[in-house]
Amino acid sequence: MSFNDPRVLKFSEVNKNSENPDIVITGVPYDGGIISHRRGARYGPERIREIMNSYSSYCTDHNVDLNSLKILDAGNIDVNFIDYNIEKIKDDYYNIIKKYNSRFIAMGGDHSITEGLFKSVCKLNKKTGMILFDAHHDIRDPWRVNSGSWGNNILKDNGGCLDGRNFVQIGVHGFKYSKYYYNKINDLKISYFTALNVLDYGIDAIIKKALEIIDADIIYLSLDIDVIDQAYAPGVSAASPGGLTPREIFKAMYLLGLNKKVRFMDLTEYSPPLDHDDITGRVAAEALLHFMCGASKS
Repeated sequence: MSFNDPRVLKFSEVNKNSENPDIVITGVPYDGGIISHRRGARYGPERIREIMNSYSSYCTDHNVDLNSLKILDAGNIDVNFIDYNIEKIKDDYYNIIKKYNSRFIAMGGDHSITEGLFKSVCKLNKKTGMILFDAHHDIRDPWRVNSGSWGNNILKDNGGCLDGRNFVQIGVHGFKYSKYYYNKINDLKISYFTALNVLDYGIDAIIKKALEIIDADIIYLSLDIDVIDQAYAPGVSAASPGGLTPREIFKAMYLLGLNKKVRFMDLTEYSPPLDHDDITGRVAAEALLHFMCGASKS
């Protein structure tokens, strides 16, 4: 199949100037919140675009042609990868989301960007819930700008936009936290399902339960790609064994795309310099495409 074949998605060009898009894509190329040496997530948005541009627009799994959607690529938020400015991300993203009655996808970047993105959604003054896919709780006590404390920050400082009872975490696993954070999660009344819970009960049941828990007008979906087992996603800032499989993530993204309340999504922590033969990049790209498949049917 040639690149000019009309069946190729050519993601960054489809409906680029659409005035009434179904989905609006934005990149946030920042990775200064990664406090280890494993940076590179700032290259994620462009590499995901490149990978998606090589795919067919047709999804065999769900009998969906994504060319039926109006997709607007709004480009990248101009953010200095060294000097993180939460307010700039919040204001710039709000200027995008207030223009359209659409679904929105933001591509990171490390997970610290979610703080600014979520706070922009809070400016819509809607009761908002969050579903997080992550190997980590990301509610660490504040210390500098880092990708592990954004959850703590939005619960503490958002004008009441997010309550812990409307925050559901899926895929946490392994030996990453002390008992202190287990107690903190419970104190904040956050619901969470481990990777083992997903294995035992199935991703369909977990998604159904998560949607039953959240009582909100809008749901924000955040996918940290390190929730996936390192065998399938080596190119992340903090890879680990025991995570979810790509198939579980693809099904979850599709199911959440079907739900009209899930209007906002981000994907974070994909680091092209740490990847091998685009293994992680293809997983990241297809996760977004499966979300779009669900959105096309909702």
